[in-house]
Amino acid sequence: AVSKGPGSYTGLRIGVSAAKGLCFALDIPLISIPTLRSLALQVKQEKDGFIIPLLDARRMEVYTAGFNSENKKVFDTRAEILVPDSFSEYLENANVSFIGSGVEKFSKICDHKN
Repeated sequence: AVSKGPGSYTGLRIGVSAAKGLCFALDIPLISIPTLRSLALQVKQEKDGFIIPLLDARRMEVYTAGFNSENKKVFDTRAEILVPDSFSEYLENANVSFIGSGVEKFSKICDHKN
């Protein structure tokens, strides 16, 4: 299995190329797994809460997607420039669990109780 992104474009290309070569040589299948969904699946969220993985994309930008407590996607993968009210539509309505390499930079600008 390989991560299908988002992430470092060059890193993904090199990793997928190596995995494809191994799978071809060994005659085994290759599957891809969305990076943000795999991060979200690590969090057990209470009912009516949200899980928002954040992958650092340099400066104040992250790759993100949103999932509900049943791991159903609530917003699609996107690049987002972080500002203090990022994700406010989710934070206002429920508890939100953030996970990933972009959490540290967002925690410095967001002080919402949820």
